[in-house]
Amino acid sequence: MLLQLLIALPALVFARWVWKNFIAYHPLDNIQGPASPGFFRGHLGLVFSSWPGRKWQVDIVDTYGRVVLLKGFCGARQLYIADPRALQFMTVKEPEIFEQQAQFISFVLHGDEHRKQRKILSPLFNVKYLRELFPVFTDIASTLSKRIAGEVHNGAGEVDLVMWLSRTALELIGVGGLGYSFNALDGDTPHETTLEVYSQYDAPESTEKDTSQFKNNIMTVLKQANQAANPAERMTENEMKGQINALIDSANVTTSRSFCRIVNELSLHPEYQARLRAEIMAAMEHADGDFDFEKLEALPLMDAIIRETLRRYPPLPLVPRTCRKDTVVPLMHPLTGRDGKTITELTVPAGTHIYLGILPTNIDYETWGPDAREWKPERWLNQLPKTVGDAHIPGVYAHQMTFLSGNRSCIGFKFALMEIKVVLSMLLTHFQFSPGKDEIEFVHAGIYQPTVNKVLVPTMPVKVEVLRVPGEDAEKVRNTL
Repeated sequence: MLLQLLIALPALVFARWVWKNFIAYHPLDNIQGPASPGFFRGHLGLVFSSWPGRKWQVDIVDTYGRVVLLKGFCGARQLYIADPRALQFMTVKEPEIFEQQAQFISFVLHGDEHRKQRKILSPLFNVKYLRELFPVFTDIASTLSKRIAGEVHNGAGEVDLVMWLSRTALELIGVGGLGYSFNALDGDTPHETTLEVYSQYDAPESTEKDTSQFKNNIMTVLKQANQAANPAERMTENEMKGQINALIDSANVTTSRSFCRIVNELSLHPEYQARLRAEIMAAMEHADGDFDFEKLEALPLMDAIIRETLRRYPPLPLVPRTCRKDTVVPLMHPLTGRDGKTITELTVPAGTHIYLGILPTNIDYETWGPDAREWKPERWLNQLPKTVGDAHIPGVYAHQMTFLSGNRSCIGFKFALMEIKVVLSMLLTHFQFSPGKDEIEFVHAGIYQPTVNKVLVPTMPVKVEVLRVPGEDAEKVRNTL
């Protein structure tokens, strides 16, 4: 009898799974979407594909609407959503229902733990702190310029910028965020572990490594704030180490790839590169040696180029979520169901995997107009179309979803923007960039990576002309403007 039950139980579980997924009515079946290319992997190969992934995501939204039914493993129903009201509902109004999927990032907290961490960290990314970091960031960017100049012979040559921009992003977050120099621009490959970085804050001040220059940093303030917090709200040591991992991952991935994309666009659009260089040089000369955080923030073309690049080419094209309980999600743009009827809201069952469509939302024609898919910084120097405001994109930055929205938005996006501005201002006053021999293509590898010849190894060879050797006067730069 027991043996029969042991045999029957798996059969019953399988039968229930078949009934639930393939026979019984499912509330998502009326949503339109492309035919599944295979039962076992469904559309997963296309969603995360290195080459057609970006175009495919945009195409399915153009074809089926801002909510698309996809298939995951073994026919599991998934949703791709690029509807602004639905995104606002999932990320701002009911973020606890739509959990971030831990397998896609290195460190995830949920519910009260996440709110506790966010409360402690939020004050550490304010303008006052960024202003104090400006000189430190400038020194790191100056070192980067020297390293690039050292690779250019006879005034011009090709340089693979991926390595140097990645190392720069790591050093910026290391010094500015962790109070720890990885010496990433010294030539050797950084190898420190999270434990080694974390142990610095428990070491006595007399240790061999001088920490005096790193006292005012996010990690030190984080520890102080954590100790001052109510014991029930403090982060554990593992949570603190997880935060180090999150900061380092962000530096090595999203920020460095944003550097790459902006430099690539400027190399392809020399007119904008020349205008931005002129804007930076004019501001520096007018500052008469006192070029500070406020003056950098006041550069309109710099801001426009960064906004437009992050809008048109977000490093992350999508972010996965999982619905924790049966939920009705409102829509801004009604859908036409497979039965021809209008759908104004979604009934999403618990356990449904959802992709928040960052890229299609950022380049929506109805929001941005007929030039939505062009790289056009000029749009930010004029009044934006009324449709941009009417779309109510819930993102925390510039009417776009690049830094997400709600309590899962990028808490350090202002930190990242300042990194980008400081590095750009330093690079463009020393170098002129133009396309190299090989065409650069950005492929989807979790984030968008620059590469050539369809090889999945990050590389970005760009022709670099030295306008001013780091440390020398700016006469040659002025003559080129």
